[in-house]
Amino acid sequence: MSDPTRRLCSVCGGPAQNGVAPYARECRDCGFLWSELEPVIRDKHTSAEPLRETERLEGLSRLRRGNAFRMMDRIAQVDGAPTLAGARLLDVGSAHGWFLEAARDRGAEVEGIEPDPELHRFSVERGLPVTEGFFPEDLPPGAGDYDWIVFNDVLEHVPDPRSVLRACAGHLADGGIVVVNGPSRRGIFFRTARRLHRLGYRAPLDRMWQLGLPSPHLSYFEPLTLRALAELEGFTEIHRFPLPTLSRHGLRERLAYAGSIPGPVRLGMWCVLRAAYPVIGLLPRDIQVQVFQRGGGGRGPR
Repeated sequence: MSDPTRRLCSVCGGPAQNGVAPYARECRDCGFLWSELEPVIRDKHTSAEPLRETERLEGLSRLRRGNAFRMMDRIAQVDGAPTLAGARLLDVGSAHGWFLEAARDRGAEVEGIEPDPELHRFSVERGLPVTEGFFPEDLPPGAGDYDWIVFNDVLEHVPDPRSVLRACAGHLADGGIVVVNGPSRRGIFFRTARRLHRLGYRAPLDRMWQLGLPSPHLSYFEPLTLRALAELEGFTEIHRFPLPTLSRHGLRERLAYAGSIPGPVRLGMWCVLRAAYPVIGLLPRDIQVQVFQRGGGGRGPR
C-alpha cells in the first residue's frame, strides 16, 4: 500500500494532483514530482529479482567513472568547499564503488554504505571500505563527521528525501558539503518521455521512472525543488552543474538491463539515441549535480 502522506508534497506541503503516469503525483503549488511505486531492493530483509550485473557494469561503468572525475574537478573550483585531499568522504548507496575509487585516487579517506548485498560484496572484494545497510541507521558506531556526503543516483530512490538530508546535517563536519547527483525533470529525455506518454507511448516514461526494477524512482527533482527541500534542513546551495547523460560505449547494455522494455523497443531506442548523440550535449541535460553546505549565506545558483 502507498503511504497516504505522499499525497502531500514533501517540499512545500501542497496538495497532489495526478501526474502524467498513473503511478505519479505532481504538486499543484511547486511542481515537485513523486511516485507511488514500491521499492523492493535486495537487502538482508527482502528479496527481489536481481539485475543483470554484467550488463549493468558494461552499460554504466565508463560514464559513471568519467562523471565522478568531472564532479570532483568542478567542486574543487568552488570557494568554501572542502578540498578532497585528506577529506573524509561517505558515498551513500555506493553501488559498484566507482565514485569511491575515483575519490580515493584524489587523496580522500573514503567510506561507502550500500544496501544491496551483491554490490556490497563486489565492493569489499575489490578492497573498498563499504558497510552493508542503509543510511543513516546502519552506519558503523562512532562513524563521526564527514567532510563530503555524496549521493550518486540515490536520493531519488529513497522514500523520504527530507529525512535523509536532515540526517546528513547530523553527520557533517563544520563546512562539510552534501553532493547530490541525480536525474532532473528539466532534461530533454524526461520532457520527451512525458510528451510521448500523453500520446499513448508509455515505455520511455516508464523507463525514466524505472518501473519494474527493484528500486524505482520515488522522486523526480528539478534544481529549484531540490534546493527548496535542502533549505528546509538548513542547507545553502553553493554550486550546480550538469553532467553528460549518455556514453556511446555501453549504450546497448544500459538499455538491455532495463527488463521492462521489450526488445524491439530497446533496439529502436538505441538507434535513435545513437543517431542523436552529436546534438544531445546541446540540449537540456537529464543529469544535474547540486552541492549544498550546512548554513552559509546567499541563495546560491538559480
